[in-house]
Amino acid sequence: MTKGNQLQQCRIIGEKRCMVYALNKNGNPLMPTKRRGKARRLLKDGKAEDAMLEPFTIQLLYDSTEYTQPMSLGIDAGSKTICIA
Repeated sequence: MTKGNQLQQCRIIGEKRCMVYALNKNGNPLMPTKRRGKARRLLKDGKAEDAMLEPFTIQLLYDSTEYTQPMSLGIDAGSKTICIA
């Protein structure tokens, strides 16, 4: 599957599950985004390349900040299923 098809597939699946993950120039993870149009423009302009198709990840080809927001993991141990948020 090509990178354009991967972004198109996200539109079919829906907003919730389609995050575009990003790596900086050195390969360190950045914050994921739902802005698929921004990722598509970066790929088209040659400012990023696709690093992985599953999950869809791009790697920036220019210097950027390494700022990431703090994140927390929530686990809901329900009566029938266990969910992660």
